[in-house]
Amino acid sequence: ENIYLNFIRFKFYIPLTILIIFISNIFLISFRLKTFLSYSGLNIPFLYTHLANVQGQFLSIMFISFFGQTFGRQITLRKFRLPSVFISSLTILEKLIIFLISGLFCFFGFLKLGISSKFTSFIGSSYSIQIATAILLAFLVNLIFNSSKIEKNILKLFTFKNFFRFINISSITFISQFLVIITFTLAAKNLNPTIPYHELLAASAVTSFAAALPISINGWG
Repeated sequence: ENIYLNFIRFKFYIPLTILIIFISNIFLISFRLKTFLSYSGLNIPFLYTHLANVQGQFLSIMFISFFGQTFGRQITLRKFRLPSVFISSLTILEKLIIFLISGLFCFFGFLKLGISSKFTSFIGSSYSIQIATAILLAFLVNLIFNSSKIEKNILKLFTFKNFFRFINISSITFISQFLVIITFTLAAKNLNPTIPYHELLAASAVTSFAAALPISINGWG
């Protein structure tokens, strides 16, 4: 009953706005995937990268986020004869950048909420550092023990010459994460209009970071 009452309190344009932002973010993530692939010398049409992204997002709902995304993307991208280890490495790179950007949002969210002293304990209790380290080590192992041409192209992303590419991908991720925070904020503000926007933004930054951690099904837990 409480859920129903909260739902009918939504103004009609809020769910529509959230839906538009959500769809826009899906296309933005697809564009990030295409950009990643182009940096590896792969000119795959946007339609296929978008389909791969949507399938990955859908399967990540039913399985652990990383495995669901990797398998979903593989379904479409295998048409271009991309090895599964390449798609896994690509997804790992994305997760690392998302972790950094969302972690930055989360840190400033904690500062704004006046509970910055709990940030370190939150990171420790959620095993974020261990998770990030494991992902990084897995990626390095893939690069060391797999010497295909495509994986060598991924390694080039870490050269100083290609540093601007990292900035570009990070910028796309920054916008994407900000859109996620906006959707959290709009939904919460509509349910409780008395809470100031700046507090909702800060709390949403923390929530979106926690939701992005691969510690359960689709990161929720």
